[in-house]
Amino acid sequence: MREVLSEIERWRARGERVALATVIATRKSAPRPVGSKLAVSERGEMAGSVSGGCVENEVFGHACEVLAGAEPQILTYGISDELALTVGLPCGGEIDVFVGAPNEALLERLARVIESQERAVLFTVVEGEEPGSELLVTEEGDRIGDAPEEALARFDEVLRAGRNRVLELDDGRKVFAEVYGPPPRLLVIG
Repeated sequence: MREVLSEIERWRARGERVALATVIATRKSAPRPVGSKLAVSERGEMAGSVSGGCVENEVFGHACEVLAGAEPQILTYGISDELALTVGLPCGGEIDVFVGAPNEALLERLARVIESQERAVLFTVVEGEEPGSELLVTEEGDRIGDAPEEALARFDEVLRAGRNRVLELDDGRKVFAEVYGPPPRLLVIG
């Protein structure tokens, strides 16, 4: 998110809404890691990447549809290793990309979380009832949004693990848990 934040803030300063595409899962080799973002403004400007260029045009189209009122959705892209070599793609893996339009108040608070390197988790419903609903929870206990309470119950577990992942809830919903905080520190002694 850090790599697209300045563009998002510039677009929001102009009064534009924003759609975000996020890599929520990868299988095999993938050009971008889980959590990678592509931001799209109402004017059609883009920032970031979800695939290193392979599928950005199609994801851009879906982001524009979401900004026009379409439901948030998961897009899956993949190609076999053998076919990848013949068409010149950089990898033969598969990626799942969730495209949605974040809540403005939540986006503003998330920007502050990133800038101050607070520890937080952003829960986003990606499949099931109320896709696109979000809940940002900080380590200090701030809560913005309305994702399921069951996701909130997994906050400590997700924050300790320190990695982005999809959680499957008991009610069948899938929630993407995105971890924010300072970069890890390595101490070498001896």
